[in-house]
Amino acid sequence: MLFGPGADVPTSAVRRVNEHLRQIVDDHAGRFVGLATVDAYAGDAGAEQARYAIEELGLHGLVLDSSRHDLYVGSPQVRPTLEVAAAHRVPVFVHPVFAPHAGPLVAAAGRDGNSFGRGLTNGTSFLSVLHAGLPELLPDLHLVFTALGAGSLLFAADRIAEYAGGGTLNVYFDTLRFHPPTLRYLVDVLGAERVVVGSDWPIRLDGRRSGILAALGAAGLSPTEQALVAGGNARRLLTARTQATAPDEEGS
Repeated sequence: MLFGPGADVPTSAVRRVNEHLRQIVDDHAGRFVGLATVDAYAGDAGAEQARYAIEELGLHGLVLDSSRHDLYVGSPQVRPTLEVAAAHRVPVFVHPVFAPHAGPLVAAAGRDGNSFGRGLTNGTSFLSVLHAGLPELLPDLHLVFTALGAGSLLFAADRIAEYAGGGTLNVYFDTLRFHPPTLRYLVDVLGAERVVVGSDWPIRLDGRRSGILAALGAAGLSPTEQALVAGGNARRLLTARTQATAPDEEGS
């Protein structure tokens, strides 16, 4: 959340953040990959930030705010940035932001009200992607939302089935936490190939391998499904660009 629901940040600040991230990745080679933060709501300027981060810094994907200035990821202003991501086949994580009227939510329900409001912005952004027809318009775009926005899946079930049947649903949800019934729901609605582990660290500190695998087992996932959710899907997303540009055996 470099920006938040109403702020603007100059490109120079965005570059400094992503250059710092690139240095961290380099300092821990082989352990980390980096997702660049970009201002996707800035139109062509956001697209240029994305191009610089991917092509020149060599970062592995993008992070976008789920909403700003009452716009969402399906809005036309975001399309240039999404086109850059699709062209390079890198994943885009859509990060939750505070709801526009978070104050009353917190007053009524405490911290959970704030989280629920952030889920509203994230889920609405997911629905905006389907409403704009982005799975068809940008078939190489891979978007990852968070389980905070999983309530939107109820309203998108028919569209999800339609896109999945046509092989164009490159949309994923992370687990956020390791609650077996929620994990089961995400897999039942989206398919195991569209769910990725997300620990919400450092907000939550229970993202240990043993606990994750126990939760996946308690959710009734098969060994194949567990392997996809626990790491296979994330690995596929983060290496899609490399695989797409690698020479085939005949040309290598």
